[in-house]
Amino acid sequence: MKKTAVKNLLGKFGFSLSLLCALHCLATPLVLAFIPAFAEFLPEEIELLIILLSFLIATAIVGKDTNIHKKILPLFVLILSFMVLLVANLLAHNHLFDVLGIVGIFSAYLLNWHYLRKAKVCACA
Repeated sequence: MKKTAVKNLLGKFGFSLSLLCALHCLATPLVLAFIPAFAEFLPEEIELLIILLSFLIATAIVGKDTNIHKKILPLFVLILSFMVLLVANLLAHNHLFDVLGIVGIFSAYLLNWHYLRKAKVCACA
């Protein structure tokens, strides 16, 4: 095979990979946006298992970081948010509570990150 043929083949291959990457990047937000709609088809036990595993992982992360920054607020917001999410799935079956729980969990992670960043800045000074 000639050098130009190999370069041509590699150019087409690179273009194809770039196109697949672009399609992937465009499709990912759409797929993520529709994941809650797919939860309607899952058994309730699977949803509760996912919530429990998420709670265990989140409390382990935020709990470990609480020892560093000594602020209890992120852990409190996290536990309260998971309680709202659990009530939404067990009792209320209302998507508003789902959204409130998810926003609360996100807020707890942001608070944790903020306090952790401040604690590391202060430790460096």
